[in-house]
Amino acid sequence: MYRGPHRSTNRDILGTWLLSVLSGHRRYAHITTIRADGVSPDLLGMTQAVSEDTVRRALDAVEDTAGADWLQAHLDASVHPLLSAPWLLDVDVLVTDLPHAVLTLAQLYRDRADTENAFDELKNQWGWGGFTTQDIKRCRLSARGVALAYNWWSLFVRLANPKARLEAITSRPFLLAGVARKTSHAGQQHLTIAPMHGKGTQAMRLLTQVSHLLKEWKSIAERLPLKSVWQYVCERIATRVTGYNWPTPPKPLPSFCPASP
Repeated sequence: MYRGPHRSTNRDILGTWLLSVLSGHRRYAHITTIRADGVSPDLLGMTQAVSEDTVRRALDAVEDTAGADWLQAHLDASVHPLLSAPWLLDVDVLVTDLPHAVLTLAQLYRDRADTENAFDELKNQWGWGGFTTQDIKRCRLSARGVALAYNWWSLFVRLANPKARLEAITSRPFLLAGVARKTSHAGQQHLTIAPMHGKGTQAMRLLTQVSHLLKEWKSIAERLPLKSVWQYVCERIATRVTGYNWPTPPKPLPSFCPASP
């Protein structure tokens, strides 16, 4: 278990890194802007957001192969349930003389565009990918870290809005732009969020919907037939997007050992 110079925990370091990625930061120095956040670190179970130097040293201390394997295991786990779904297709060529209506052809084209959008998002809409460091190791770790945050965020947004895919350039400001205040009273904690845009009501409705789903699944996690709540999330997304009800649960996730918090 890595300990920073000020006894920063793994959770503090990884949580700061995740918040930086979600904020669209493009270099270590930008981490300073989230150190005054008094709400988000606590929601992630952190004690505080650490400094840019702590994150830099922590990534440098990670052994190259072990760090890559650990992140790759989580990347595989984030897509494995969806890859086992029977509705996934690999379309390489769109034949324009298909005997379908114009609206059907337009949907096929949009599906292909969704695949292309993923490459555009990772290159241009997510942070930590627009700069290089002095060593290839931290570049590789950063690339995998961004890819993992991208997978998590994409599935979270699709869970909130299953009817259409939202790109990061619009979904992050839509769902994350707000001023939050956390208060405690009579042993209960309350989080009040004031949106910073005109679609705040819609954003709050989607976030509340996802919150209720996650709380419900957490309360019945031990009774679910699947290996993890994460697979249940993927199953719901697949069912809502395609209208196809899976006859059997997806295959179990490959076993791996997560890092200590």
